[in-house]
Amino acid sequence: MSAGDGKLTFENDALISDQPRPAAGSRLDGLRQFAEMSVLYAMATVSFFLIFFKFSADASFVYFYNIINDIKLESDLVSVEQFKQHYLSSNSINYPRFLGNLIVYDLSNWIGALFKSTDPRLNPLRLSAVVITCLSFYIATLPPVLNARLLDRKTFFCLFAFMCLIGQYVYYPGDMSSLAFLSLSLYFVLQEKFIPAAIFMLATGLFRESAFHVVFFVAVWAACDWRMPLKNRAALVLGFAVLFIVEYKLIRLFYPAPISVVASETGIETSITKIFFEHGLWSLTTVATLALHFLFLAYYFVTRDGRKPPSWRDRFFLVNCLALPLWIIFYRMLGGNISEFRLLFPALLPIVYGVAYNARSEWPTDTAAPIATSKSAA
Repeated sequence: MSAGDGKLTFENDALISDQPRPAAGSRLDGLRQFAEMSVLYAMATVSFFLIFFKFSADASFVYFYNIINDIKLESDLVSVEQFKQHYLSSNSINYPRFLGNLIVYDLSNWIGALFKSTDPRLNPLRLSAVVITCLSFYIATLPPVLNARLLDRKTFFCLFAFMCLIGQYVYYPGDMSSLAFLSLSLYFVLQEKFIPAAIFMLATGLFRESAFHVVFFVAVWAACDWRMPLKNRAALVLGFAVLFIVEYKLIRLFYPAPISVVASETGIETSITKIFFEHGLWSLTTVATLALHFLFLAYYFVTRDGRKPPSWRDRFFLVNCLALPLWIIFYRMLGGNISEFRLLFPALLPIVYGVAYNARSEWPTDTAAPIATSKSAA
């Protein structure tokens, strides 16, 4: 608490401090900022369209997979029957991630009724996938981008877009949709608005099991923000955990399937040798993917300002950064293919938020010495 200038303020409070923002200038300044973000959103949208229609990363992945394994598969975004088998069949591990699968499939049927093409790059499934991917991206980024008091909007947008674009070389219908609602849930946890955070956690669970990351976010918040009584913080963590478990059990009741192929065959992997040294784990793709994850981590630490007293958000982001290696091990124990960059989207998400939060602290403050003028110098 300080009152040096006659105004009572709270330091390291949960509320965002009244740190001076760059001068707004005129209405023209607002229009300029709107134009900047509009161009950035247009660039991201065009990039998604290029990935799906021109680069067709999913098709090239299947092409090389067929050569290496001497089998004959098609991309899920080319073959309707294969899409139904992989995502809508009760024999698939993707069956419980039903909402993303159904949205992409139903939208593709609607698009197919309006648009016909023999070009496999314009398959209705592919068109549906890129539409849902772009909409998910907008949902994930708009609230944080509009709140410049919490995050540096351009830093957040660019790093989040980079993460999403890199992850598209393997496509799953529920990835971007679940990431969108997971992002919103984290956004509200950072503002200590737990009712909308819980709502978006439940929305995430309809697409993927990564909703349990929200339980972890709330647990980290409870460990980092000490102003609320311990029993209240513990109750919130327990409440989120119960909500996640109940939803998970209900979904698995109506859409039964194992959480992964490996877990269904051998159970959770506990062998250190298989977790860290299994055949193919140290392929060039996996090494490059893991390197990129840790470069995100390094970027957070090089942008972190250690000179100021840490707030609970600083501690929150630090804990999430330190947890990244543990998440990698956790997903390996469940048989996750960590060569797929998109697998660790939920673990990278708080790091992206943390970097954007650090960038916000670079705004000038009124504690800086005023620039001398010739008159004042005299």
